This record gives sequence, C-alpha cells and structure tokens, in this order.
Amino acid sequence: MTGVDPIRDLRFEGMDIPQLTDWIGKIKQGRGSESMNRAVQALDQCVQVVVELDDTLRTELGKLGIAWEGNAGDLAQAAAQQRSVVMQQAQDPLRGSARSVEAQGRGYDSAKHSLPNSDELRHKQSENFLEWAGGAFGYESDYDEEAKQIDGRKKAAQAALGSYRDTTVTQAQQYQPLPQMPAPTVAASAGPPGAV
Repeated sequence: MTGVDPIRDLRFEGMDIPQLTDWIGKIKQGRGSESMNRAVQALDQCVQVVVELDDTLRTELGKLGIAWEGNAGDLAQAAAQQRSVVMQQAQDPLRGSARSVEAQGRGYDSAKHSLPNSDELRHKQSENFLEWAGGAFGYESDYDEEAKQIDGRKKAAQAALGSYRDTTVTQAQQYQPLPQMPAPTVAASAGPPGAV
C-alpha cells in the first residue's frame, strides 16, 4: 500500500447526499489554491537558490584547483564536485514538484467552481400525499422535478470530486525525491604526520 492508495480508494459515486455535502464544504471552505500558489513560489525560490549554490560551488571549485594542492586539495575538490552534482540533479525534481503543485491548484480550483453549493442538494419542496399517489399514475409534481435536479447536481458533484481525486493521485505519482547528498569522505594522508 502506498501513501496515495487512501486517496485513490475514495469512491464519491457511492456516497449519499450528506457525505457529499461534507466533502463539498471541505473543498469550498478550503484555502487550496492560495496555499498551493505559495508552495509553488517557495519551490521556485528553492530552484533559484539551488542554481545559485551550484554556480557558487563551480566557481569555488575553480579556485580550489589553483589554491590547494596535494591530498587535502584533492579531497576538497572531490567533495565540492559531488555536492555540485547533487545540486544540479536537485533542480529537475524541484521544478517537477512546482509543476505538480501548480496542477494540483488548478484541479482544486476546477473542483471548487464545478461543485454545487451544499444547499442545492437539499429539497426545498415537500411532497403531499396526493402528489405522491399521483406519481403512481404518471403525475410529476414540483417535488419530483426538484428531485431530478438534485440528482443531476449530485452526479455533477460526484464527477467534480472524482476528477479532483484523480488529479491528486496523478500529481502524487509524479513525485521525484531529491538526490541524497553524499557523506563527506576523509582519507588518511599517505605520508607521515606533519608532512606536506
């Protein structure tokens, strides 16, 4: 079981109106796209910081080659090169995360604006006995007409929530972890202590 499975397993098609209105309330009252926009901006800033760090590391690597010699210089240069490679490899996963969060925000906005209001799934009409009995003979009351409209809105809500669920699963499956920073390596000097 993955972390996405509980989301993938949500079945809005089988939910009754009170369950759907609960989900509708959560979506309509949520801060979704606002929070996601801030997350996208933060991820974009992370990409910029990683790019700047990578540039700085590469510049400093050039200086190390000139300034340091011997085993210490070789170790420092190797460690800096490893970190530079990781910084470069981190850029695509960060950009991918930003795109996924942005797509998730669009999915949220779509669901929020496609969902009916909760009160549109409740009956405003009441059916009296004569209307109910007339239904057996093909008479369609205002209550019956309203029930058809509510059923249509219920199906639209189920479709919007299902689409948002699918968007969430798709974006979660595109997650790429950041590369691991290698552990620093320290090697013993080949010569006696104090030798350069």
